[in-house]
Amino acid sequence: MDVVDADAVGSDSECQKKRRRIGGQHASPWAPAPRSSSSPLERLSLPPLESGDEVTLTTNWVMAQLQGMKLNETLISPVASCVVACADISDDLYQYKATDFQFLLQDIIKDQTQLKTVALRLQNAFAKSPQAVPTRDAARFLTRLLSKYGKRERLALQEQLDTSMQALNLEEPLKKAKTHLAKGHSMLNSGGNSRGAALVTVLACPGKGKSRFLHELSDTLNQEENSICIPITFNGKQMLGATKIYVNKLTRDPDEQAIVHLGLRLLHSTFSVPDVRIFAREFCKELKISECEIDNYFLEEVVRLCHEKQDGAAEKVTIIVDESGKLSAEGLTTDSGAGDEFSALRDLASSEVCKRLGFSCMVLQAGLGDFAVRTMSGRDVVVVCLLDFIHEEAIDKLIMPVLQTTLSDFADLDLWEKLVVDPLMAEYRLLPRAVECFKNAIAALDINFEDQITSKAALGCAIRKVGLRLRDEVDEELQTKYGEEIATLLTPEVLAPAILPSRRLQVNLLSQLNGRNVSELLSRGVYVNSLRDLDRKTEFVPNILPAFLRKAAETNEELKHFKPWWQELDNVLAAQANGTQGAGRLLERGLQIWTCTILLALSKWQHFEGFSLADLFPTTVPMGGSKEAVQYQLQVPKEVNLLGISPASSLNLSISPHVRLRGAIELARNSQTASVFELIAEHPGADAIALLPLRAKKRVLLLGLESHGISSGAKIKRHRSAAEYKRKKFWEALHTELKQDSDVEFALLYITHDDVDNAADDGEGKELEEEKEEKEIDAPTEDLHELTLLIMERSGLKAFLGPLWDQYRQARYMKRRPTPCTQFGKKK
Repeated sequence: MDVVDADAVGSDSECQKKRRRIGGQHASPWAPAPRSSSSPLERLSLPPLESGDEVTLTTNWVMAQLQGMKLNETLISPVASCVVACADISDDLYQYKATDFQFLLQDIIKDQTQLKTVALRLQNAFAKSPQAVPTRDAARFLTRLLSKYGKRERLALQEQLDTSMQALNLEEPLKKAKTHLAKGHSMLNSGGNSRGAALVTVLACPGKGKSRFLHELSDTLNQEENSICIPITFNGKQMLGATKIYVNKLTRDPDEQAIVHLGLRLLHSTFSVPDVRIFAREFCKELKISECEIDNYFLEEVVRLCHEKQDGAAEKVTIIVDESGKLSAEGLTTDSGAGDEFSALRDLASSEVCKRLGFSCMVLQAGLGDFAVRTMSGRDVVVVCLLDFIHEEAIDKLIMPVLQTTLSDFADLDLWEKLVVDPLMAEYRLLPRAVECFKNAIAALDINFEDQITSKAALGCAIRKVGLRLRDEVDEELQTKYGEEIATLLTPEVLAPAILPSRRLQVNLLSQLNGRNVSELLSRGVYVNSLRDLDRKTEFVPNILPAFLRKAAETNEELKHFKPWWQELDNVLAAQANGTQGAGRLLERGLQIWTCTILLALSKWQHFEGFSLADLFPTTVPMGGSKEAVQYQLQVPKEVNLLGISPASSLNLSISPHVRLRGAIELARNSQTASVFELIAEHPGADAIALLPLRAKKRVLLLGLESHGISSGAKIKRHRSAAEYKRKKFWEALHTELKQDSDVEFALLYITHDDVDNAADDGEGKELEEEKEEKEIDAPTEDLHELTLLIMERSGLKAFLGPLWDQYRQARYMKRRPTPCTQFGKKK
C-alpha cells in the first residue's frame, strides 16, 4: 500500500478514488499518515469524519481478532483502542498492509516479533472484505449479517390449522379485524393521533382457532394493494426456549432481551433462515461484537429490512403476533412489566415512526392471559373474539362428509349421527381443536363388524361400541396436547363459576381462583371460553370441557369422589353397546355426586352471598308444603361430606339411618358442614339425603333426593301421583325425634328427566316403557304439610347437570329400538 504524503491528504488521486468507504457508499479521501517520531495517534493528522459518517469499528471486534495470539493480555486492550481510535478518523483500515499496522502500533508493542505477528493478523482481518468489519450502525450491521439469506416462502400450515374455515365461522371476526387495521393504517399515514390506531387483539383459549384465524387474515392482507403482512408465531418453530440461551449471553437487561427475541422472530419470518437456533447463535454473537444499541430504533431497522425484503413499495405493514400470553410462562416477563416482548412492537404504531420508516405499521396480537390485562393500561384496544361453533353447521360441514367417506357403503348415516356424532359433538363443539381430533379419529376408523347385523337394534349396539372407542381416542389426544396440568388446575374453586346451575357465580380477568389469575387459567385452556370484551371487570361464566373433567376425576385429589360418575356412565354405555339398556342408577348416582361437587366448589367461595336452594336446583316447582326452593336461604358450607358412594367412605351400615341423620344434622348445625349420602333400602321415599346448613342460626334443611330414572312419557299428573306417593313414604320413614326438632326443616326433591310440560319426551322418549301400575296414595298423613315437595323436570335437570348433560342424555335417551330391518354390514 502506498503511503500518502501529508501534503497530498485530501487530494483526488487515482488511489484515493479506488478506495471506498465501508458499506460501499462512497470513496474515502484519507490514507495512513507519514511516519514520524510522534505518537501513533498524533501522526494521524487527518481531517475529522464528515457529518453523518458512522463509526465502522468496535473494540470488541478488534480484540476478537487478537484472541488466541501469544500476546500479553495487558497489550490487547491498548492495541484495540488504538486501532478503533484510528478508525474514528479514517475508515480505510481494510486497505492497510502489515507495515502500516506496524507503524501504527510500534509505540505500544516493543517486541518486534510480536509487532509483526499482530500487524499481519490485523491485515488479514481487514483484507477479507469491507462487509466483514462490524459497525455500530444497526442498518449496516443487519444488511451485512443478512446478505446471504434470501426471502422466506410463506410458512406452511401446521397440523392444528387444518380445521375447516367454514366450521370455525371466521367471517365476522375477519371482517372486524380488517376494518380496524385499515382504519389504523389510514390514520398513521395521514399523521393523525396515534391512539386512534388501536391495538387489535384476538382473545381465545388454546385450541379455539386463533392460529387458523391469523393464517386466514395474513392471506387476506397480503392480497391487498400496497399491503404486506409479517406473521410471527411461537407455533411456527419460533419457541422462546430455542433462542433464550443465546439472548441471555448477549444481554441480561429484560427490555433488551425482549427486543432481541422479537427481532429474531421478525427476521426468521422474512428471511430463509433454515434453523432459528443456529441463526440466533450467529445473530447474538455478531450483535455483541458490533456493540449496536438495542433499543426501539434497532427494532425499527429490523422492520424496515423486512419491509424491503418482502415489498419495498408497500405502504402498509401489519405484524401479526400469535400466542402473546406465553411469555409469562417462559419466564421472560417480570411482575413489574419489564421485558414485555411486544411492548416495543406496539410502539411502532405511531405517526412519528411512520414518518421515519416511510410506511405505517400496525400490530395484531392473539392470545389470552396476563398480557391481556397489561395491554389494557397501554393503549386503546379493539377486541376480536372468535365465535363458538354452530353445532349443526359444524356437523354438516365438517364431520358428516368425513363420516360418509369412511362409511362408504353404510346407508344409515342418520343412526350414526344420532348415536355417535350428535352426543360427542355436543361436548366437543366448544373447542375446535377437539372437533379436529374427532374428525381425524373418524377418518382413521377401521370398521369391521365380525357378526352379521340383522336388525337395527344390533346395528345400534355395534355403533355404540365405535362411539366409545372414538371418545377414548379423542380424550387421549386432548390430554397429549394439553397435558396433566389442566387436570391439576381444575380445583373445586376453579370449577365453581362453571358448574353452579343458577349461573349466578361469575368471574372476571382480575379474579383470583386457587391462587391463580382467571386470565392465566383461561390462557392455559382450563376454561374453554372467549371473552366479549377486554374490560378487566367484565363478568362472565366460563365453560368446562367434560374431557378435562374426566381427567381431573382421575388425577385431582380434591375431585376423586367425582370418579364414580364416569365409572357408572361407562358401565351404562358398555351395557348398551352389548345390547342391554343397563342405565340402572345413573341418574341417582349422578345426582348425589354432582350435588356434592357443587357444594364442595361453593365451600371455597365463602364470600358468595344470596345462596338459596334454587341456586342448587333450578326451575323447581312446589307441589306441596308451604315453601318454594328460593325461600330456603342456605349458608355456604365450610366443609362437605359425601358418604356411602364408595366402600372407603361408607358408613357402618349397622348404624341406623336415624343415628346417621342425627350426626349429620349436628355437623350442619354446629360446624356448617353439608353432607350428602345414600339411603339404604330400608328407608323408602328417597335415594339420598342432603343435610344443608341454613342461613338462620342453628337451623338445618333435611332434603330428600328422589330420582325418577325410568321415564314413563306420561303427563304431569302421573309424575305428581308418583311424587306424592314418595313424599308420604319418605315422611313416614323419618324418625319421630327428627320430625319434632324445631330447628330442622324438611323437603323432598323429586327429579325426573321427563319434560313434564309435554306428553312425549321431546321426541326422544316416545317409545319408553309405561309404568306397570299407578301409585295410589293413602289418606294424607296428619303432619305431612311439614314436608315440602319440589319437582325438578327435564329443563331443570339439564341446567343442574351442566357439562354432564350430554353424557347423561347419550346414555338415557339412546335406547335400543327392536324394529327389524335388513342386514347391515361393511367390508373394510
